[in-house]
Amino acid sequence: MLDLNGDGHALTPRNARTRNLNFDPQGRNTMSWIVSLIIGGIVGWLASMVMKTDAQMGWIANVAVGVVGSMLGYWIAGLLGFAAVGGIARFIVAFGGAVLLIFILGKLGIFRKA
Repeated sequence: MLDLNGDGHALTPRNARTRNLNFDPQGRNTMSWIVSLIIGGIVGWLASMVMKTDAQMGWIANVAVGVVGSMLGYWIAGLLGFAAVGGIARFIVAFGGAVLLIFILGKLGIFRKA
């Protein structure tokens, strides 16, 4: 085994548990996915309220728009050289991306204003 933690002991699942490290042998963190989906749903719902498409969108569409819109917002922010640091800045970038995604989908005829 490799000494990955620098103390002369191999980092194994047992050592990770005793050191209170989040060790997942497949490299996943389930809780972060759940939190991302919840925050994506909130961002998508708020964006749909602002864009007045809330009556047409269910919770699955809110989550999808929030998550995909967040990715769109972070991609555009990166192109503009803006690094969202801090919770409020990250929320604003995610919200802006979700609003932009709803705007684009509206222009494509997928969402209509209520």
